[in-house]
Amino acid sequence: MQVQTTRFGAVEVESDRVLNFPSGLLGFASYRQFVLLQPDEEGVFYWLQSVDAPELAFVVTDPRLWSDEYQAVIRQDQLDVMGMRSMAEA
Repeated sequence: MQVQTTRFGAVEVESDRVLNFPSGLLGFASYRQFVLLQPDEEGVFYWLQSVDAPELAFVVTDPRLWSDEYQAVIRQDQLDVMGMRSMAEA
């Protein structure tokens, strides 16, 4: 599938790479489908790009690159929504 972006133009993405956020993101509840774009092979920053809005994208990274002690806190109800029973499955 093609995803339109304002930063990279049209980008071809496999449909199984679409991330669905059933409740949207905080402050962006109406946008629920995103793809993760990697601008280059060696970079540590990625773009979480909306499938529906070319102008909507967030810079993201793996926080463990910056802090060895980082540990995400995810509630059980959030794991349930993702179909997981524990953080080990993440």
